[in-house]
Amino acid sequence: MIAVTPRNTPAKPAATNPATTRDPLCQGYRAAAMLLLALLLSACQTIPQYRLNHRVLADEALVTAPGRILLLPLNVEVKEMSAGGLSDVVPEWTAEAKRIIRNHLLDKSGTLIPEHRITELPPLDDAERDRLAEHTALAKLVWGDAFVLTRFGGSAWEHKAKKFDYSIGSGLTAFGDRTGTDKALLIIAEDLHTTSGRKAMWFMMAALGVAIPLGHSVVVANLIDLNTGDVLWMNTWVSVGETSLRSTEDVATAFSELFKSYPGIEDYRKYVGHDPD
Repeated sequence: MIAVTPRNTPAKPAATNPATTRDPLCQGYRAAAMLLLALLLSACQTIPQYRLNHRVLADEALVTAPGRILLLPLNVEVKEMSAGGLSDVVPEWTAEAKRIIRNHLLDKSGTLIPEHRITELPPLDDAERDRLAEHTALAKLVWGDAFVLTRFGGSAWEHKAKKFDYSIGSGLTAFGDRTGTDKALLIIAEDLHTTSGRKAMWFMMAALGVAIPLGHSVVVANLIDLNTGDVLWMNTWVSVGETSLRSTEDVATAFSELFKSYPGIEDYRKYVGHDPD
């Protein structure tokens, strides 16, 4: 049995987002995957937790040259899971988490990523917002392949970790041209809380020796080359404890952990063993 300490969840606002996923099998699988991922993150120490594009090993200036980084719209969802395992996005909680994360990133501009100032996008039209949404959706798929499989997929995926060459496509070039930036920071995050009914079920099932998934917090940071769409650097932070992206302290901890070894070129070069072909 996996023992997980349930977190305290504040009273949920009455309004919920109707556009939510209602497949209990999908929700249970995703939550269980996050629990497993959190355990494996501490178990697999031979592979760096972050990912570094193979181009960076040949040209370190791609991530170290001073400049500005464009902050793309935050893709953050804060959800609550019911006793039955269904999760709903809570708009008020999501808005609060986005505000805290945005403020933290802007406040730490120049320190999280040394010698890089984080700048925000100008107002966008509908077509630009749609383009960003498409590339963010693609970035989520890339994370699943580029991080999870290259870390836990065994020897069959090791070559992709060593020659990390993932991309979300060059469709964001116009944003770089418009803002005078050549790199962008894309943040994807999910914060899942549980209802009191879910916690009660957890205790009942634990007494029977059965573990059910509870809450988790996941933050993924992607540094994107706006000229090519290549993911230059990627890292993931996962917590299955009493954390919340609506807490300024927890958000500070998450981003401190994400960027503490940035960019990690020498360590990654040692892992690769040689410059990839």
